Amino acid sequence: MSNNTTAPDVNDGEQNVPTNLSAQSGLPNMSSTKIFTVQTDTIIEGDVYANNFIGNGAAAGTYATQVGFNANDPLDVASLVMDAGTDGTDGYITISNITADGTVDFTGATLIGIPDLVGISLTDLSVSVNAVGVANLAYDNTTGVFTYTPPDLSTFLTASSTATLTNKSGSNSQWTNDENYIDLTDLSVTVATEGTANLSYNNANGTLTYTPPSFAGYLPLSGGTLTDDLVFEAGGVTVGSIGASLGGLYIADTGVGFRFDAGGTDDIIPCNETGAGADDSINLGSSGARFKDIHLSGNAFVAGNVELTGGVVFGTAGGNVASKTLSDYEQGFWTPSFGGSGVNPTVTYSTTGPAEYVKVGKVVTVSMAFFGDITAAGSGQASIQGLPFVAKGSRGVASIAYNSATTNASSGVSGYVEDNQSYILLHQSGSVNAETWATGAAQRIFLSVTYIVD
Repeated sequence: MSNNTTAPDVNDGEQNVPTNLSAQSGLPNMSSTKIFTVQTDTIIEGDVYANNFIGNGAAAGTYATQVGFNANDPLDVASLVMDAGTDGTDGYITISNITADGTVDFTGATLIGIPDLVGISLTDLSVSVNAVGVANLAYDNTTGVFTYTPPDLSTFLTASSTATLTNKSGSNSQWTNDENYIDLTDLSVTVATEGTANLSYNNANGTLTYTPPSFAGYLPLSGGTLTDDLVFEAGGVTVGSIGASLGGLYIADTGVGFRFDAGGTDDIIPCNETGAGADDSINLGSSGARFKDIHLSGNAFVAGNVELTGGVVFGTAGGNVASKTLSDYEQGFWTPSFGGSGVNPTVTYSTTGPAEYVKVGKVVTVSMAFFGDITAAGSGQASIQGLPFVAKGSRGVASIAYNSATTNASSGVSGYVEDNQSYILLHQSGSVNAETWATGAAQRIFLSVTYIVD
């Protein structure tokens, strides 16, 4: 087909183009030299992609970009519809000014399909100015309005200001307006009544007001009266107090103290942290922290026990203190048993009465009551063994109240505690002869003896 330099007929569907149009257009697979034909409904015809068959005509309905057919040439599958609407008329692209030499001139081409609300025109923007305030420039992206707020310069001097600046301090950085400069005479001081310590300044009248603290709750170093309890703290924690309770002064920590009671009783009373009496709960000293001497002119009333590691000295001071000291007291039970200097007797204890002892200082007194059977008398001098303490010094004499357990019970039997021993030896009364045990059932012997120990 030869190149036609005549203006194309928009209904022919073909137009020869220069041989280099394929390179100029950048279209791939260009297999012919036909030019685009611009239709009324923006249908571009021609062999745009002749080797790439896509469709068979433009269907009615919503248009996009579709490849259709040329009604004048059913075999020419080369119609390109470019429309974003639904009827083939709106949202289209119109290309005009096809020149006679086969080229398409886009000068003056109309672009349709982009709504006016998309994009910014010069007429879409505007500027407004607010009243003076904090300097600012704002933009409203809905209306396209730039809003400028100029700064407030009312407090600044201008070239036309009539105010006078003076340098009263001598420093180049301290120029001031005479109208607002503070003189020494502009300030004054006033003192308020006592209260919460404070110093305030009234910048309207230049007055400094001093409020002294109130010392009503403080105890002066000399003179004055404290009306409330005095509380002691350590590290923010209360550790004790001095106060008044029940008409007397008390000193206490958080649980232990003592109170001085006046008003006729003149007592020193143990108390708790509030000054109330504390009965049978507070000790005076301890095993590792003892008081030294206690001097009493009256009686000592003790409801519990008195434990003494030393002794009780009777009488006035001076002289041989040891001889006047009672250093020990003890009481309890002991277990007697029968013995013989040769062979011990065989005894069955049916009932054993109380066998007790009392020790006061160096003096020990024991007593016993025996009920039982003697099945074998043994041999040698009879003895009662098992005394609670070893005898020392003079021999203690036994007092036998009743006896049926020895051989000469009817004529009388006596006994004594042997020195440095812990048993009682029995002998016949009025004689140095030893007494022996007698066999028999339901035998009895009741006795007591006092002796000296070391």
